Amino acid sequence: MKTPKQVTCPECGHIIRETKGKEYHYGSPFQVCPNCKASYVDKSYHEITVEGYYIGHRLYLPVWKLLLSFFFLILLGFALSPTCGWYLGVRGMVIMVFISIIGCVLMVCMDISSLADYFKRMEKLKAKKEESVMRVSNLDYCRRLEEIGMQVRREYLPEDYDKKETQEPVFHDTEG
Repeated sequence: MKTPKQVTCPECGHIIRETKGKEYHYGSPFQVCPNCKASYVDKSYHEITVEGYYIGHRLYLPVWKLLLSFFFLILLGFALSPTCGWYLGVRGMVIMVFISIIGCVLMVCMDISSLADYFKRMEKLKAKKEESVMRVSNLDYCRRLEEIGMQVRREYLPEDYDKKETQEPVFHDTEG
């Protein structure tokens, strides 16, 4: 078990949250301490209009599902083979086919559930992208991103980005 790490405010030392590993959130990297209201940069927050989506870590099929699917397919193949009928008899063969089919149906249901989760995540990412586009429409926000080494993609920059006018800075709460 990993030891939790604490994310603290660089100004007042207030514990903002505890983490158990590397975090990856979508949102503004500029956060505000709930205690002293100081602004700070939180590298666990990623601006979609700058870095794009990172969903690879969520699109995997767990190894146990693959192994279980493989097991049920082998079981079905054995159940339908003449060897099974000779070894287990007709009754044993019917039981093996039944177990194999039930297992395969369960695996298909789990995969459908995984796809539903995937589409829910994609909807959330779409909403996060819209929020990101709104944030980068602020000239000062884009300049602050550049100050910390993030380059906003040209397609998202406001038309008057190169002008010297400034707007009020945009701050966001610490929830990701």
